[in-house]
Amino acid sequence: MKIHLAFVVFSGFLISGCDGDKDINKVKSYVFSDIDNSRDLGTVMSHRDACKSGEWHSEVDRSGRKIVTYSCVLDHEMINNMLSAELERTRNDQILKYSKEIEQLDRYDSIVKDAYGAALSNLAAIQS
Repeated sequence: MKIHLAFVVFSGFLISGCDGDKDINKVKSYVFSDIDNSRDLGTVMSHRDACKSGEWHSEVDRSGRKIVTYSCVLDHEMINNMLSAELERTRNDQILKYSKEIEQLDRYDSIVKDAYGAALSNLAAIQS
């Protein structure tokens, strides 16, 4: 009797495990056709550069909804390098932008000084 009960319990785990695998496979095979219809979600998630390893899980929440999650161990060095590169690019873009603005202001300054000098010269001519 105990052997049969153990088999029934073990079979229940196998069935629920297969159902979870079915849910996971369903999510992994989903394609966001509005973004890129050439790859499914499973392919996208398995090729993330920032993840060292990833795992899919299936569970049922308190409301009885099936939940499929993907978790991974982040490659902190890679993320730091990416953020540093982006910060450097943004900083260089800002320096270039402000340098162009300064050049433009210098041109305006030169024009205003020339106009002021001409006005002073004209005023001196008018006064004499």
